[in-house]
Amino acid sequence: MNWLAKTLASEFVWGIVIGILLSALSAWIGLRLNRTHLQKNVRRFCLDLASNVSELVDGLNDTRQKHRFIDSEFLDLIDVEIQIYGRNREHLIAIDDDKLRRDIRDYFTRVAGNVARIRIHLKHFQENYLREHPSTYPDPARAHEMQQVANGALAAAHTACDNLRDLIIAKSGVLESRLRE
Repeated sequence: MNWLAKTLASEFVWGIVIGILLSALSAWIGLRLNRTHLQKNVRRFCLDLASNVSELVDGLNDTRQKHRFIDSEFLDLIDVEIQIYGRNREHLIAIDDDKLRRDIRDYFTRVAGNVARIRIHLKHFQENYLREHPSTYPDPARAHEMQQVANGALAAAHTACDNLRDLIIAKSGVLESRLRE
């Protein structure tokens, strides 16, 4: 028993015990700091994506107002931002606020849905616009009918663009301010 008391009283044993405690404490602090750092990075990432989408939609609307033209390049760039979000969506788990996570997912899902609707209406417009060519329909009444269908699809595409713009106006500022908190 005497050897046990000598061992416990030795500096060597207490050095090991203190070393183990300090290692455990530093690991715990490191995990806490890493979690906080990861959460800030994910918030910055989502903020960057949301502001990029907002700028792209502003550019799309500027082009629409100036030229009455829906530029598909803006739609492609918005799709790229949505794809980046989709590839990195699993990192949202680092955000502790469930409501914020849900709002981020909802925002990007609605943007993607609106872009898809715009593309569908543009596709219908192009299909019907190409059909209205006089050589395809020598009958003027049929050509006029196809032109009306094409114009209706184009009007629906512009309405979908307006809906996208309204979504960005309504949700983007609120989401960006919450991500900055």
